[in-house]
Amino acid sequence: MDSALTGLILISFADNMIHILVQLHNTLKPLDGGIFHRVYFIYSFGFLLIRTTLVVLFADKIYCESSESGKILSRISARAYNTEIDRLSMQIQIEPSCLTGNGFFKLKKSLILSIAGAIVTYELVLLQFYVH
Repeated sequence: MDSALTGLILISFADNMIHILVQLHNTLKPLDGGIFHRVYFIYSFGFLLIRTTLVVLFADKIYCESSESGKILSRISARAYNTEIDRLSMQIQIEPSCLTGNGFFKLKKSLILSIAGAIVTYELVLLQFYVH
């Protein structure tokens, strides 16, 4: 499943990051156009953040379920245990299944903090170069 979705995940996250950074850059400019324009701006920025966060949280469920299956495999009785179960258990322990962005990043909860850190960093760079 990861190999089928990996390109879409990478494009989706690149698109989301570009739009979030553009929205953050637009916060440096004064908002003209009245209250409707301000409400739309806040709504669209919030929607981008929520959409990106929810995609990561839903994809993290795959990682959590994969980790949980390793725990279940370790509780199998000795009578039913064989080499195939041992191999699957070792593979899940070494590398749990998760969706990736073409191998560049794994969709786990820790990615949300990485994205937030990158956004704050880029915003600080934009603030330093912004001239009134």
